[in-house]
Parts: sequence; structure tokens; C-alpha cells
Amino acid sequence: MKVILLQNINNVGAKGEVKSVSDGFAGNYLFPKKLAVPATEQTMLNLQSQSFKRENQLTRQRTELLSLVGKLNGREVIITAKTSAKGTLYKSISAKDIALEIKRQLGYNIDEKCLLLEQPFKIAGEFKVKARVEEKDSEFLVKIRELNG
Repeated sequence: MKVILLQNINNVGAKGEVKSVSDGFAGNYLFPKKLAVPATEQTMLNLQSQSFKRENQLTRQRTELLSLVGKLNGREVIITAKTSAKGTLYKSISAKDIALEIKRQLGYNIDEKCLLLEQPFKIAGEFKVKARVEEKDSEFLVKIRELNG
């Protein structure tokens, strides 16, 4: 019996794949647990439609990210963080924190995975941060200001 997998299943296949399985395995395990549906003409058409929509969405996201990386070039993001008397931060500033501040200050919804940090920042200061999507790079400044706490 041919089925379309709705989830990744070890030793069977990945989500969205069409697989041939035994009738008993499909009827007793895959269908009751909603891990697969029968591969009928209608479900195959739905799968193709979903695949097409997913590809279009990924293309749009990629184009948007490429645009955002270009807009970040030369910009500045200011982060205020609590520091000790020695100037070290109580909480390090990660790529996730920087991405949140970019969204808050500049309105750009950039994925934290695009920000290239060797390690989180642990002291206040000015740092150049690179952003990369595919082959497009940009560089912007992150200023971490002290808030003595």
C-alpha cells in the first residue's frame, strides 16, 4: 500500500515522502497514530500543492533576508545591559539578543542564524558584527552600554 508520511518515521522515511508499506503496518500503526494517509489522487494533489506553496514561501523568505542583510550594512544597534563594577555583563549578549534588538530598534525581522558571532559578548563596548545570507555579507555596529547594577 502506498502512503504519504505526515511525520518523520525512523527506518521508514521523512515527512511528505510517498512510501510503499504493508497493509497491516499502515492499518494497524500508521493510520491510527495519524503518521500517514493513503496516497490517493487527491492526497497526492494536496501534497504537490503544499510543496509548491512551501517553495514559494521559502523563496520569499530568502529574498527578504537578502534585502534585510543589505539594509543592515553600516547601521548601529545600541543595547543597554547591567554590568558589574569591573564592567563585565551579568548576562552575555548573544546573536538572539542582537536579532531581537534589530527588530525592536530598526524594524527588521532577521534570523539570528544570519548573524556571525564567534561567541556571545561578555563586556560592554563597541563591536562590529557581520550578517550573512548565502553569499551576501554586511557589517554593522553593536554598542553595548553599561547600566551599573
